[in-house]
Amino acid sequence: MKKKIVLSLVLGSLFVSGCSCSIRNKQNPESNNGINDNVTVITDENVVAPQDVNGVVFENIGFQVQDGVATVVTQYTNTTDSEFKLDNYQIIITDKDGVILTTLVDMVNQTLAPNEVKSSNMTFELDVSTAAKVDYEINVESPNIDLENLPE
Repeated sequence: MKKKIVLSLVLGSLFVSGCSCSIRNKQNPESNNGINDNVTVITDENVVAPQDVNGVVFENIGFQVQDGVATVVTQYTNTTDSEFKLDNYQIIITDKDGVILTTLVDMVNQTLAPNEVKSSNMTFELDVSTAAKVDYEINVESPNIDLENLPE
C-alpha cells in the first residue's frame, strides 16, 4: 500500500511539474529551453567581410549582441608562403558615423604556418549592435606605461 502511495506521489509531481513547464513556455515563448530571441546578429559586409593585413586574412565568422553582451568570433589565416609571427591584433569597431565604439585587443602570441587557420572568441559587456565597420591592426606596440608615476 505504501509503495502505491509513494509511486502515485512521484508520478503526480512529475506530471504537475511537466505541465507547469509547458504552461510557462506557452505564456512566455522567449523562455523556451533558455533560448532568448533578444539577439542581434550583425551581418553587414563592412563588419564580417575578410580583410587582408600584411598577409593575414581576418574574418568575423560570428558577430552578435545579446542583452548588452557582445560575442565576436574572428578567424585569421596566414596566406603567405612563410611562417608569420602574430603577437596580437586589434579590432576597431565603428558605427555608421565613424565613431569608434570600442577597440578590442587579442594577445595571441602565435606563429602561424603558411595557410594555417586559427580562430579567437571574444566576449565583452558592451552593446555594439550599431557596428557598421570593423578594421584590423596587427602586432601593435603596447603603450609604455610609467607604473611609478600613476595618478592615485
